[in-house]
Amino acid sequence: MINELPPKIRRENLIVAGAWFGKTEPKMNIFLHKFVSEAQKLANDGVMWSCNGENILSRLYGSVCVVDAPARAAMQNTVQFNGYMGCGICYHPCRAVDRVIKYPVDVADYNDREDEDMLADMARATAEQRSVSGVKGPSPLINLNTFPIVWGFPPDCMHCVLLGVSRQITSLWLDSPATSNFYIGTPANICRLDSMLKSLATPSFLARAPRSISERKFWKASEWCNWLLYFALPCLIGILPVQYFKHFCILVEAIYLLVQKSVSQEMMIRR
Repeated sequence: MINELPPKIRRENLIVAGAWFGKTEPKMNIFLHKFVSEAQKLANDGVMWSCNGENILSRLYGSVCVVDAPARAAMQNTVQFNGYMGCGICYHPCRAVDRVIKYPVDVADYNDREDEDMLADMARATAEQRSVSGVKGPSPLINLNTFPIVWGFPPDCMHCVLLGVSRQITSLWLDSPATSNFYIGTPANICRLDSMLKSLATPSFLARAPRSISERKFWKASEWCNWLLYFALPCLIGILPVQYFKHFCILVEAIYLLVQKSVSQEMMIRR
């Protein structure tokens, strides 16, 4: 996608960067090698085009790569989120809990990853033939001079938030043992939530009508997005205990701000 084009015509003028045919996931070193080679030509030599009789030389530079969490790990050549040191943007330590990798919330002393650190970890991983701080080796993308190998990959909202935290926290409310303080999964509450969701009149910018909470295991990411940002708070009033409701409000407001096209200073300052 060419960022400099007006928003209305960006999607009508996409550049196909590559295609992979096969029954398995792409081997990124092979897939990216040709892409990086062509991208370097576009950055160094540029493209000559004409406008109103004037010849213009434009050079194209990659600044952001938008992919999901598994693809990000493959393109960075790092371990996935479910491995040790699996975060691609920081050095948050992991802990094995019941044979599952967790990121403990009580750990606050860790640093963000920087491009120089990532390059050093890649060099060590190559020399020592092992993963270093979650980095398995070099990525072809480091040969793109202007591309930041760490922060060039924005966090993946779909997997991390919608199919991650949003689905997980809803499951905790509805599927936990009945003795849990935050449990609201009684048949009466489920029927009440289903009734409210079915009665909602949704605005035109929401493509999907809400399905019942009983069918949540079939929900798509867009439905989890609608639940998180628009449906959950009005539906949960009087059902979810106040302290957990207020806690959930913080998540909803934070994600609502982060998915905006722009965020002002006033929006960020909360009293």
